[in-house]
Amino acid sequence: MEPTHTEKKIIENSLANVRIYPLGCGFLMPFLHPCAQFVENPGEADFILSMNNLAAGATEALIDAKKFGKPVAWWTIEDPNWFENFITQAAHADFVFTTDEICIPRYRERLGHERIFWLPLACSPELHQPLELADDATDLVLSGNWYINDARQWAIKTLLDPLLEADYTLTLFCYEDFMWSEPYRRFWKAQTHYLTTAEQYRYGRVVLGMNNQRSGMDGIEKTFMTSMRTFEALACGKPFLSSHSDAFERLGFVNGEHFVWVSSQTEALIQIEKLLGTEGLQIAEAGRDFVLANHTYAHRLARIAEAVLENPG
Repeated sequence: MEPTHTEKKIIENSLANVRIYPLGCGFLMPFLHPCAQFVENPGEADFILSMNNLAAGATEALIDAKKFGKPVAWWTIEDPNWFENFITQAAHADFVFTTDEICIPRYRERLGHERIFWLPLACSPELHQPLELADDATDLVLSGNWYINDARQWAIKTLLDPLLEADYTLTLFCYEDFMWSEPYRRFWKAQTHYLTTAEQYRYGRVVLGMNNQRSGMDGIEKTFMTSMRTFEALACGKPFLSSHSDAFERLGFVNGEHFVWVSSQTEALIQIEKLLGTEGLQIAEAGRDFVLANHTYAHRLARIAEAVLENPG
């Protein structure tokens, strides 16, 4: 797919001459591939890009990558909850990029260097685009699995439960292995998939955002983390109603301007009416413009390239 105008500018200005060798980048590659020149031979690369990986041999692959004499950039998308699970992999990277800014001091202390950067996930304009509503679209659509952690359960009680009790309709996408408990599973339509969120969002007028960590929960005093769904929903041009995350303002989002986030049931019931109306479409348009201008994978790759190539030591 052709890059968007904004991505072309980023590629032209920051990534045109950058060659990257991908190592175990998994599901991110369809999002990253249009944004840069990926090479098959690590010897031809300016740097090696990897990500956190549970596959057997992932740590050994990072160690082996050192023999090519290229800087290794490692991007973990599972912070803060899985920090300890992947710290061994981080130790074999020259540059570490984390989805939670609060984890930066922890990496500096454990790894003994300063080459740690905040890098949230993003949207892919080629894959995350506005689509027409389905004929059977409901008021709400949610793409997210069932978890029993504190942050997810708080989001359910704060955002989802009051809306369902007020008789707003819902379409739910999740993996069968992470099926929601009763009574939520009656809203289930199909399995979620990271490549088809735009298609999933056709089935609701407002997207619900419940995929965030939350400060003060799950043993986490403070966190600046939000999931890829935040950026994807906005890129799809959807009115977006989310449970609160401290990451939002940190990323430049303005509540009520780009989307709406809430911290109470009362707020959820007030804001859903706004988002289902004309104002919701205006907010959605502003949110889409904002993420395309600031939070695409081309932006993220440019940040990685800048950090690695300007700080080779």
